[in-house]
Order: sequence, then structure tokens, then C-alpha cells
Amino acid sequence: MCQMTTVNQDTCGCLLVVFNSIRNALVAFIVVLVVGCAYLGSWDDVMGTWVGQHISDIEKLWGQPDKVISRSDGQQNYKYLRKRIDPSCIHYWIVNQDGVITGYHYEGRCRPIG
Repeated sequence: MCQMTTVNQDTCGCLLVVFNSIRNALVAFIVVLVVGCAYLGSWDDVMGTWVGQHISDIEKLWGQPDKVISRSDGQQNYKYLRKRIDPSCIHYWIVNQDGVITGYHYEGRCRPIG
């Protein structure tokens, strides 16, 4: 800690140490805040970007679905259990007859991702 023996030199040195400490703490806080907010994305943010894409693109990334369920409107639900990413969340891709993703939904406690 600073000791104030000589008013001019020690006061300036002490203030410089305090200023640098505050500045470093502020920079660290801003970095944590920005990184933390960037990390939190929703499944809607991620899944919505896939609407209009072919289901084969998802299969390349996620593998084969755990189950394919026929719907009354002629489309299919591709069911994925993504246990390693979020075991509480079940993902469904809604796919038309041409294999194009037309929508999605999910069940469970789907936590934010990054």
C-alpha cells in the first residue's frame, strides 16, 4: 500500500496505483459482461436459421434423428435428443415432402446456448 511521507511524490504515486487498479477492474468487468451476454443465445436464435434449409444439412451435423414422426399435414417431425448439449431438451425439425425444414419446436427446459 502507499505510504504518504512526501506529499507530492507519494500522493501522485498512490493515486496512480489506485487509478490503475480501478481501470483494470473496470476492464475486467466489461470483458466478463460482454462475453457473458454473447454466450447466452436461445434455441430460437439457432434453430430459426435452419428454416428453409434441407434436412440433410442437419443430419450432417447432428447425425440421424432418434425418430421420424409422420404428421397429419403430410410433413414429418425429425426428433433429436441432444443429450450431450442439453439432456433436458428434445428438438423437433418439421420437414416437408421435399426434405426442406419448414419449422421447428422443442420441449423441456431448453437452456440458453452459445
